[in-house]
Amino acid sequence: MPARRGRPMTPIDDPHNGVGRLACELGEGRSRRGLTRRELARRINRSVTTVQRAEAGEVRSTLLVAREIAGACGVGIDEIEILWGPVHHSGTGPVMPGPEASGPLAGPRKT
Repeated sequence: MPARRGRPMTPIDDPHNGVGRLACELGEGRSRRGLTRRELARRINRSVTTVQRAEAGEVRSTLLVAREIAGACGVGIDEIEILWGPVHHSGTGPVMPGPEASGPLAGPRKT
């Protein structure tokens, strides 16, 4: 049995609707590529926490972060935008702060 890579995520509350569906697609794309969250974070120049939050489905990632993750994982950008649109307009769940935000939850880009 191969060694487990990384810590398992808590199951997404509703993987079939809204932010949960988007989060599932992002996480499954990363898994298909065989990347750890840390490896993906390095590829997109973001923190591991940003990747974890996007995959957890507890907050909506910004469209920019969702696109970056999708691009690095070979997930269709168009598909992610389609999933992100209804999530964005539905108002479900808190929004992950974007790069222009400030404060402890802003999740600045790693340099």
